[in-house]
Amino acid sequence: MVVIAIIAILSALLIPAVRDALERGRAAVCLNNLHQMSLGLYGYLIDHAEYTPPYVELLPDPVGATLEDGVHYSQFRRHWHYTAWFKSGDYQGGPRDSDGFLGPYTNGEAGRKSGILGCPSVHDGPGKTLFSGIVYPAYLYHYESLGLNLDATDLLCGGGVGKGRYVPSVEKPVDYIIFGDVVGVEGAYISPNDARFARPDIYTRHSPIDRHNGSFNALFLDGHARGAKLAEDWNREKSLRACAR
Repeated sequence: MVVIAIIAILSALLIPAVRDALERGRAAVCLNNLHQMSLGLYGYLIDHAEYTPPYVELLPDPVGATLEDGVHYSQFRRHWHYTAWFKSGDYQGGPRDSDGFLGPYTNGEAGRKSGILGCPSVHDGPGKTLFSGIVYPAYLYHYESLGLNLDATDLLCGGGVGKGRYVPSVEKPVDYIIFGDVVGVEGAYISPNDARFARPDIYTRHSPIDRHNGSFNALFLDGHARGAKLAEDWNREKSLRACAR
């Protein structure tokens, strides 16, 4: 009995430490994926006069595909780091491939879903989100586990048709979060102009998620990526920048 009690005590002490160590490993892979995204973004900026990609681009597919839900999809939507089959509504048909706007710079390829950069802490499957503090069930996707700051796209600060934001117009890019951990639904942050922006504690659907032992991985506009804290790094002063006039 004494031996069993000792084993039980040791297990109780070791399991949290092992869990934390595994999460640190997943966080390191996640951070590396953000570094890859940084390289892709800067390759894109060089080729596009320092404008970021637009938020999305809706494109036709001459062949299309019938997916698991029985729907025949004839359009796909290009995002920054993946493309997805598309129809209106919450369900988009799932990932199509890794050939998003940044695909040519991150080895993304048409027809290759495995190249989609995400966070290994998130797997496809049931999960939950918070909206106004209320828990709602949601289906989470690995390919939507890294989210884009909408303030960095053409939704608010576009430079014209097919152009996102003009990067030199952003002051203090070292503080400006452009990409980072999200829960895994829709893959985008709430715009800093949205009233829900300041409440990531009760609006988790489009807010950074501090899933890595109390921090979230973030990619900053100057190209560096690191672990960040909601209280210190996610605020209007750092994440909202006036558009170029």
